[in-house]
Amino acid sequence: MASAGAGQLLGQPTLNASKIVDSIIPQTDNLILSRKTTTTEHDDAMESFDTQNFPMMGLTENFSPTYLSTGNPCLDFFYHVVPDTSSNDLIQRLYLAWAHDPLTTLKLICNPRGVRGTGKSDKEGFYTSSLWLHKSHTKTLALNLKALANFGYFKDLPEILYWLLFGPEVRKLAKQARYEKKRAKRNMHVDFFLEEEVQEEGILEKVEKISKEEARALRKEREISKAKPDHRFLFDCVCDVFAELSKPDLEFMSRGEVFQISLAAKWCPAVDSSYDKSLLLCEGIARRVFPRECDKEYEGIGEAHYSYRQRRLDVFGGLR
Repeated sequence: MASAGAGQLLGQPTLNASKIVDSIIPQTDNLILSRKTTTTEHDDAMESFDTQNFPMMGLTENFSPTYLSTGNPCLDFFYHVVPDTSSNDLIQRLYLAWAHDPLTTLKLICNPRGVRGTGKSDKEGFYTSSLWLHKSHTKTLALNLKALANFGYFKDLPEILYWLLFGPEVRKLAKQARYEKKRAKRNMHVDFFLEEEVQEEGILEKVEKISKEEARALRKEREISKAKPDHRFLFDCVCDVFAELSKPDLEFMSRGEVFQISLAAKWCPAVDSSYDKSLLLCEGIARRVFPRECDKEYEGIGEAHYSYRQRRLDVFGGLR
């Protein structure tokens, strides 16, 4: 190989961008846009955003001139959405980007959750974007659940449902409640002579907790059954994803092909877990994997007993 001449300038090594693009494209090729998006009250709000006259110039913190926008809403979304971006700013940029290019915006929604070197590992921004996508384009989110899980984890699917049912602030409120509880314990001084009384109260609290959990499960079952159709549709799609993956995984395990088992079993909610008690996902998955017609044992029992049996059935128990 001939060496470079003394007068020849050699530039710095260039990165082969085509290889990087080729590695990312397979993850986004299977994204699907629903043909008919859900009509919501937010559709009219898109008209309030002036995409043509968006301010292009502004000032930095040091009052230096700078560009506020590239002129491409999708590129602005990619550049400006970071882990500390406010929800209002993120949603506004979602409206602008979706009006410009829906498919590219769908790929950009996956980008914040990328945890394998393909994104920003921003789960808060990803969940906020997913809620917006569900509210504005319900079928698009439901049809791309597998693709979303490939960017992050399968546990993102029940987490999106959890945010949808209890609100986007549910995790922050729970974290604050745990902090307040720990601080109260540090400041609490229990009298030594009240130890027996405290133990008795603890036993009563456990009994009350069991009855409350049973009542909460029944109440949550009624809430889900009477929920909005789009909520129920997403719930069914999440159950379908886990059920679809569990069937071949069980076959792989029976044949000893453990390296073929997917990660769905790892992240699927276990029986009596927090997700199961609040969302009843285990029953929904078990109903799909073991329907009534698959076993004669289910023919002679009532719906309530069948629901109880399915609720206690851990489909992924042997795969964990």
